[in-house]
Amino acid sequence: MDKNLGLAFRAPNALLLEAENEMSAVEQERLFNDARHQKSREKWCAGMFGLGYERYLHPCRVAINATKFRTDADFFLEARGARFPFQIVEVMEPGRRRGAEFKGFANGTVTSIPYEPERGHFDGPQWIARLIKQKVAKSYANATSIHLLVYANFPARALQHAAVVAASARYRDSFASAWVLTNLHLGALWAGDDLGRLEGWAELQTIEQYNERVGLRRPSSGQ
Repeated sequence: MDKNLGLAFRAPNALLLEAENEMSAVEQERLFNDARHQKSREKWCAGMFGLGYERYLHPCRVAINATKFRTDADFFLEARGARFPFQIVEVMEPGRRRGAEFKGFANGTVTSIPYEPERGHFDGPQWIARLIKQKVAKSYANATSIHLLVYANFPARALQHAAVVAASARYRDSFASAWVLTNLHLGALWAGDDLGRLEGWAELQTIEQYNERVGLRRPSSGQ
C-alpha cells in the first residue's frame, strides 16, 4: 500500500485474477448495470494492459485509483522508476447499449447480439477516433499528463493498427499517450520515450485462451 496516496500496486496478473474472480461472482445483468462493479471492470482493463506492457516493454505494477487523488486517473502504472496516470474509456458499436442487452438476456427479450466483424474492420478506426475526440472536448485540466487507454470492445476482422493510428493522429498532442486494448491485443497510438511504445498490435492471448477465460468467469447460471 502506498502510504502517501493510498494506492495498492500489484503485479498485473494478480490484479487481473482478482478482477476475473469479482466478475465471475456477479450476474452479467448486474455487472454491467450497477455502478458498484465499475472498479472490477477497470481492474480487468488495467490488468490486461499491465500484462501486455510487462510482456513487451518493461516490468511494471498497476494500481486502481480508489482515492480522491488525481480523480481523472482510473489507474496508475508503475514502471521505469515513475508512475503514469491512466484513464480508461470503452468504445463499442454506435447505438449499442450493453446494459440493456444483458437485462434482455436475463428476462428473455434478447436472445442474441448481431455479430458484424466487417463493420468493425472498416468503421472501427473512426469509432475509436470519435471517442478520443469526445475525451478531448471535455478539456481536462491535466489532460496532457494523462495516458489514455481505449478498450475497443467490438468485433472486427483484422482491425488495422495503421488505420487506427491515422484516424486518431490529430489528437496526439491532447494526451501524454494513447493505447488501444482489445480482448486479444494491445497497441500504442502514440507514446513518449519515458513510457515506451509498441509497433503494431502485440498479442495478449489467443482467441482460444480468451474463450476459456470468459467461460471461467461466467456466473454459475450460465449467462
